Amino acid sequence: MKKLYIYSRVSSDAQLSGKGLDRQTIDPSIIQQIEQQHGCKLAGLISDQGVSAYKGDNISDTGELGQFINSVKNGQLKNCILAVETIDRITRLPIHDARKLFATILESGIELIILKMGYELITYDSSSDMGLDLQLQIFLHLAFAESKQKSTRIKASYQSNIKSKSVKCSRHLPFWIEWDNGYKLIDSEVEKLKELFELKLKGYSVLSIVKKLNDSGVRFRNSRTKLVSQTRITNLLKSRTCIGDFGVYSKESGKRELIRWESNFYPAAIDNELFNKVQATFSNTKGTRQTTIKNLFHSISYCSACGGRMAVYHAHREQFYLRCVNATQGRSEHHCKAGAINYPSMIHACLIHYFSYLDVDSIKPTTSIERNSKNEIERLQDELIVLERKRERLRKLFLIEDDVTTIESDLKKVIAKIQNTKSRIDELSIEDDPIVDTVNDIKRTLADYHNPSQDELIKLNSMIRKIVSRIEFKKGSDHKTCRATIHYHNGCIVNLRLYNKNSDPDGYATFKTVWNSEK
Repeated sequence: MKKLYIYSRVSSDAQLSGKGLDRQTIDPSIIQQIEQQHGCKLAGLISDQGVSAYKGDNISDTGELGQFINSVKNGQLKNCILAVETIDRITRLPIHDARKLFATILESGIELIILKMGYELITYDSSSDMGLDLQLQIFLHLAFAESKQKSTRIKASYQSNIKSKSVKCSRHLPFWIEWDNGYKLIDSEVEKLKELFELKLKGYSVLSIVKKLNDSGVRFRNSRTKLVSQTRITNLLKSRTCIGDFGVYSKESGKRELIRWESNFYPAAIDNELFNKVQATFSNTKGTRQTTIKNLFHSISYCSACGGRMAVYHAHREQFYLRCVNATQGRSEHHCKAGAINYPSMIHACLIHYFSYLDVDSIKPTTSIERNSKNEIERLQDELIVLERKRERLRKLFLIEDDVTTIESDLKKVIAKIQNTKSRIDELSIEDDPIVDTVNDIKRTLADYHNPSQDELIKLNSMIRKIVSRIEFKKGSDHKTCRATIHYHNGCIVNLRLYNKNSDPDGYATFKTVWNSEK
């Protein structure tokens, strides 16, 4: 039986405090009707609170909708129907990006029900219907246009409020300030802020402060997360907002850039002397995003225990580690206790060898057939050209003829044939899949892999990420080994047991023997 999920979303604090989510709640009688009509059963409610669909935040890895889509794509959830009140609950992106998103959702196997468009299922096959496609385009255009208009008005109002020093929206205000006919400090929140500065001045590292706050259950006003992060605390300690200044930013270059600081905009929560002393405790390096990497598998390294990202730990040491960020910062609600894993002697040593001898056939789906049928592919490509020409002729007739019933029927059949032909070509073209070229590029690069520069390391990381979506690591109980589960983009999963080449040279030698295509 198919599983029904109900999705709702609100993007602002005002909607959260009002009836935004309540308005989107689907009546039980409607749910019952959907269940009977489509043979499904309500399995859960998905909600993104205070998340924008205009910016696409709800479909990111941190958005509830984004996580749901990824779960279906990864095979963790199957036979899913997603019901929403209106199309703009899913996206308010520009039409080109919105169409890509809908294609991704439908291709993953999710079936949609948009209540404003009726209770019929929108599936991958039905989305090729011309009438439905036009209807979707109209709704997507309207959703984006409405959000763009709102954004323009809000930006103009925001700039006006900056000039008059009357920024009132709680989302734009520091958590220790509220608006009550003027800016006022919230004593309880100011105490929390002062504690951060005092702890840093006493010699606590930012990481130690994060763990102390999370262990104590300290939460900041208006925070959307239960736990604080290292990045949040670092930004707070370095922000001139604490001494009453206001940062004016611009996005003209496409990135959010600080233009200037407006002095004495807010009442100061921290005095200048304390603020300057804390700034002196930080190193003189610029607070910009890191542009170097030490972990070749940066951005695809994950903890097998809790699913959190893994980052470099003790980077200044020769023998540094990868450790779960949730475990390091005490952020996970599951209280992740995963241990640190040696990177140079275990992860790097073993995986470099594995990818050096990677056999393309070992990571290809085994269900594919007729991979070498080049004549069949050529025949289908010729057929596809003919079908596409016929489709264009029918589309032109559809626009000029009065009676289009027969034309519309023929057009649907041709579109269906085009999709089937393309699918067949894709199936037979697996041998020419870009994964082959990428694997060969990786192996050529690793053949001369000795003390790589940062540019070479970043380039190799980019190559690996083309074929690998994530690598999950789990430390072995013997502390000499770890388990690596490699997830490839094509759905293939490979499990490896990695050995520390220093503390377990025999195990490492065995690993090299097993994963050597030239043995």
